[in-house]
Amino acid sequence: MSTLPGEDFDFVVVSIGERLYSGQLESAEELSYIAKVCARVGASSGKSVLTVKYPVSDADLLNPYVLHNLARQTAFHEARSHTGYRPFWAFLLDADKVPDGDALRAWSSTHRDKIEHDGSHVMYKMGNYWAFMHPCLVSMLLQDSIVLVHSNVLGPPRALTHKRERDGIADAIISGGGGVVVRRNVLSDGIKGGPRPSTLPSCNGQAMFWHYSWVRTFDAFSSIVGLREGLLDKV
Repeated sequence: MSTLPGEDFDFVVVSIGERLYSGQLESAEELSYIAKVCARVGASSGKSVLTVKYPVSDADLLNPYVLHNLARQTAFHEARSHTGYRPFWAFLLDADKVPDGDALRAWSSTHRDKIEHDGSHVMYKMGNYWAFMHPCLVSMLLQDSIVLVHSNVLGPPRALTHKRERDGIADAIISGGGGVVVRRNVLSDGIKGGPRPSTLPSCNGQAMFWHYSWVRTFDAFSSIVGLREGLLDKV
C-alpha cells in the first residue's frame, strides 16, 4: 500500500486464513515459514510487512469466493488501521501473482499524474500473464486479475463481498448507489469477459504481472478459465 501513486509502497499486508479449502487447519510449520519470509522481505526492503490471520467458519468453506473476499477484507482493515485511516492506494494481489518490479515502478511513475487526476473513485484493472503448472506453459490469453484501487473505493462494506470478487467491486459500489470508474490496462483483445481496447498504456507494451497458478490439474484449470473446447490450443 502507498499513500501516493507512483511511489514505492509504504507497507505490505499479508492476510492468512486459519483453515485451508479442505477445512483443515493451516499447519504451524507453514505459518512459521510465512512469518520468516515476511520478516526477511521486510528486513531487506526496509518496509513494513504485516501479517494478520483471520478465522474461517464451516459456512465460509461452502463458497470459495467467500474465503477470497475474507482475505482481502482482513488485509484492507489492517491497512486502514496501520495508516490511521488516512487514504491510500493498494494493489490487491493473491500470493501467486508476482509483479515485474522494475516495469511496475516505471509505469506507476510515468502515470502518477494521470492516476492522481482520475481521483479516488477509480479502480484500475491490470493485465497479467498466466503460467500453468510450469513457468514455460503460459496462456496466450491475458487475464486482468490485478487491481490497483484507492481505499475510498473499498471503504463501503459491500465493496469486498461480491461473489465476483475483484470483478465485482465496481458492481457492488454502483448497485449501492455509489460511483466508480474502471480503467483497464489489459493489452490484449482476448481477455475473457473484458473489453478489446486498453485505456491505459502498458510498460513497453508488456503486462507487468505474472500469475503462477496454484492449480495442478486440467479440470481445475479449465474450471477457472471457463474454457474447455480448444483449451490446449491456447497454452
